[in-house]
Amino acid sequence: MSHVSPKYYSGQHAKKSSPIDRNGYCYPEQSPDNRLLVISGQDDNGYCYPEQGPDGQDDIEGTEGYPSLYQFRPFVGTPDDKPGFTFSVNSFWKEARKIAQQLIINSKQVNYAYWVIVRIDEPWDGNQHKEAWRRIRKKLNGKIDTFFVREVTKANHLEYNFIVVRPCERKSIDAVLRCAFAGIRTNIKYRKITSIVRMANYIMKCKIGGVVDGRWKADSYAEKRRLFHRHLGIDKHGTIGDFWKDRTATKQKAKDENKKFFDNKADDERLILEATPEEKEQARHLAKLTGEPLRPIIANIVRKRWQGTPKF
Repeated sequence: MSHVSPKYYSGQHAKKSSPIDRNGYCYPEQSPDNRLLVISGQDDNGYCYPEQGPDGQDDIEGTEGYPSLYQFRPFVGTPDDKPGFTFSVNSFWKEARKIAQQLIINSKQVNYAYWVIVRIDEPWDGNQHKEAWRRIRKKLNGKIDTFFVREVTKANHLEYNFIVVRPCERKSIDAVLRCAFAGIRTNIKYRKITSIVRMANYIMKCKIGGVVDGRWKADSYAEKRRLFHRHLGIDKHGTIGDFWKDRTATKQKAKDENKKFFDNKADDERLILEATPEEKEQARHLAKLTGEPLRPIIANIVRKRWQGTPKF
C-alpha cells in the first residue's frame, strides 16, 4: 500500500474540500487539530483513508490485520447534512432516526416474532462479505420474512440484526439461519423484544440519552456506532420477503413525525435563549434529581412560563 502526505486547508476553503480518490469518491476527514484533512493515505486501489486510527494503527488495517470495514475517525459534519449512513455522524443520526421510526410504526401492524443477532467471525474484507451475502440471501429468500441491519464490531467483524416476522417458531428460524450461514464461522444470539422502541433505537444506533456505566450520556450509543467506509458499497439495512405492511404510508408517517421532532427541537433552542438565571438554576436542580438532560428541562420551564403548556 502506498501513501501520500496529508495536506490541510483551513478557513472557508476547508468547507469545500475533502479527500477524493481516483474513482471520484469523497471522504471528508478531520485532522487532530480539527482542520479538514483534504488528502489522506491511499491504498493500491486508489481509495482514501485517514492516515492513522486513534490507536496509532493505519486505518486500512483491522485489528486482526485485514482491511477495516469502518471509519476510525468519521467526519462529524453539521446539522444541515443530508441523511445518510456513511457521510458524517450528523447524517447517520438523521437517517437512523428515520428508519427507527418506520420500524416502530410498522410494529403496530406487523408482529415482530424474534430479534436475532448473527455475527460473522471470518477475517473478510468488504468484497468477501458482499459475495457471501449473495449466497446467504439466495438461501433465505422465500423461507423468512425479516428486516436486517448491518453493524461492525470493534474487532472488525460484520454483525447482522434480524427482526423476524415469519416463521414465528424459534426452531424454524434457527434452522433457516444455520442453513443459510452454513460453512461460515458465526455466533448466533436471540434477544428478547421487551420494547419495540428500545430495540429500534439500539439496532439503528440512534442518538438518544441514557445511562452508561452509571453516568448519564446525551448520546448513549456513541461508542457502539461505527460508520462503514463509503467505498465498500455495503447497504446498512434491507429486507427479505414480506416485512413491511404498507411501506409508503409508513414512510410518510415517519417523515411527518421526524419533521415534528426536529421542529420541536428547534423551538427548544429558541426557548432556552429566553430562560432567566432563576429558571436555569431551577432546571439544574431538577436535572440533578431526575438524571434527565438539562437543556430540555430548561425549555419545558420556559414553555410553561410563556404558554402554560409544559412538554414532558
